[in-house]
Amino acid sequence: MLDYIKKEDAKYSRFYKKRWGDGPVKMSCEVMASVLKPQYKTILDCGCGLSTLRKYIKCDKYTGIDISSYQINKLNSKNEDKNLKFVRCSLTEPLPFKENEFDCVFSLDVLEHISTKYIDDTLNNMLQVSKEFIFSICLREAKAKDKDGNQVHLTVKPDTWWLNKLNACGYNVEYKRYLNQKKSTMVLMLTKELKT
Repeated sequence: MLDYIKKEDAKYSRFYKKRWGDGPVKMSCEVMASVLKPQYKTILDCGCGLSTLRKYIKCDKYTGIDISSYQINKLNSKNEDKNLKFVRCSLTEPLPFKENEFDCVFSLDVLEHISTKYIDDTLNNMLQVSKEFIFSICLREAKAKDKDGNQVHLTVKPDTWWLNKLNACGYNVEYKRYLNQKKSTMVLMLTKELKT
């Protein structure tokens, strides 16, 4: 897995150095901001990228994580707010946070960028650090390609595959909406399934 993480860090660091945009994420943020519950004090933004989500939500403590060491270093170099924290880590490995540390975990157009073989690990890792989740998942191939011309959406699956996968990992879907008529991006509000 270490080779996978190094490769993904290099790929996304190249994208951010080229000023990769946040267009699709902005649309997801607008929808999520309308769904967001005001009691969220602590938020974890998984795959924070440019930290666009921060502009759309209010919280007491924001933590953004990303696989790109370049982007995390850039965000940290500009950060003077003690309530903002940026951490470089991979969602495919256990996250460096306590169980249920955050009121809500956000993942905006990130899961489709993870290799299918690591999706279960990723979902289980995120499940450990909160009880509530807001995800947007793109269901189509990306327009962007990596430097070798390869697709950057590594897990392109229909909504039913994602919903079954989330349910199998212990998530309950509380809210579902599509961002457009083509239903190419799905926004979900989820809770952790309670063990009885």
